Amino acid sequence: MRNHFLKHQIFRLMNSVFSKLLPLFMFLAVVSCKKDDEQTTAELLTHSDGWILVAATVSPPIVDPTTGISFTDIYATMDDCEKDDIVFLKSDGTYIQDEGATKCDPSDPQTTTGTWSLDADGKTLTIDTETYTLVSVSKSQLKISTQLDLGTGTTYTLTLTLEHP
Repeated sequence: MRNHFLKHQIFRLMNSVFSKLLPLFMFLAVVSCKKDDEQTTAELLTHSDGWILVAATVSPPIVDPTTGISFTDIYATMDDCEKDDIVFLKSDGTYIQDEGATKCDPSDPQTTTGTWSLDADGKTLTIDTETYTLVSVSKSQLKISTQLDLGTGTTYTLTLTLEHP
């Protein structure tokens, strides 16, 4: 009977310890999983599926001098042959731009290449000679912006949103 009593006490003690430590174990499991899932900005940018433009806006609005109509949605003015282009940023600092299924000019090469870099603080992306501010980057979306001077005396902010195809 004493043996049964000891087993029961040990079982209660183990349950008590387990129930108090369970939240700690769960917290550690969640934290360690998050660390495994976290990727650096460079890793997110070099996703193997590449990036395709899904939105392009400008602020303040641009006024068409011939019609007087103002617009902010640059993407809506783009040809379909421009909207299917895919950019692959490679981890070695190069990129490949693929014309996608449709080319605007059949004589253009299917792919072109260049270089890209990310500054040390991860906030400025340079593609060839163009510099962009990294607005946000996630596993599924990249948003960058740049300043444009169209010679009108107004500085415009162009914001590009890209996603995986």
